[in-house]
Amino acid sequence: MPELREPIHPIPELEELRLKLFNPDYHAKGLPATRTVEHERTNIRHCMEVLDEAAEMLKEANRRIAWAQNLLPELHRRVDEWEAAEARILPTLTQIQQLDT
Repeated sequence: MPELREPIHPIPELEELRLKLFNPDYHAKGLPATRTVEHERTNIRHCMEVLDEAAEMLKEANRRIAWAQNLLPELHRRVDEWEAAEARILPTLTQIQQLDT
């Protein structure tokens, strides 16, 4: 059975990046009126780093999805075994309960 690893925690920068990219009010309220080209380059580099990290998170999420999908056949097999064992034991349990009454 594959081992379960620590869950990935979301990174706070993604929310800020989402605001920067998709919220026009953010630009009006949150950014200074004058920005230098170097500041913009730094901001773009930071955004690229955040996107790279998000891409790594997606890769890990896809890996975990594949891991879970690989477990499904084994889990179904075990449920089938348990249900078969329960079906075999149930008549005996019913007989024992009837003897107790």
